[in-house]
Amino acid sequence: MASGQPVKSASVRAWAKAMGHACLGLAALLPIASGVRWLSADAATIAQSLGLEAVALGPLQRGLGLAIVLAPPAVHAVGLLHLRAAFRRFAGGEVFSKSAALALRRFSTAVLSACALSFLAFPILQLMLTVPTGKGVQWGVSVSTNMLSLLLTAGAVWVFAHVMLLSAQAHEEVAKRERVLADENAQFV
Repeated sequence: MASGQPVKSASVRAWAKAMGHACLGLAALLPIASGVRWLSADAATIAQSLGLEAVALGPLQRGLGLAIVLAPPAVHAVGLLHLRAAFRRFAGGEVFSKSAALALRRFSTAVLSACALSFLAFPILQLMLTVPTGKGVQWGVSVSTNMLSLLLTAGAVWVFAHVMLLSAQAHEEVAKRERVLADENAQFV
């Protein structure tokens, strides 16, 4: 299929439309779930989730912690909205286009950024919650298999999107040359 040609498969369009709706729902759910989890957890639960013995969890730490906890899912949600834009293009019959490739690349960039923020959030939360205790600073890093899988998947999507973008650009150049040749031929006749 040439770059930018419409998809004629009804099943591809239906799946793309469903995935677009799923992206929208998940983009709303991720930050809400993270915020509710942080705000409803008591100090002992937060300490345990961060691998800490004790934490100081006053209003300041609760508020700052909320901002730190919300950053990765908020960035991920933005990425999901870009993925939704790509799915909407697919559902509209547009594949291998520049706009679809850019939407996929923006999605993968957002997911990579969200993973980086998650990696940074863990020690920042640990420091913020242990410094005020007076019992010494505790901090470390946390890398999960989910984070590694997201990094690999986002990296792969970025590469695929970049290849799609290069293909779309090459297709645009060929179409431009064809128009120039057609104009020249029309003038010649």
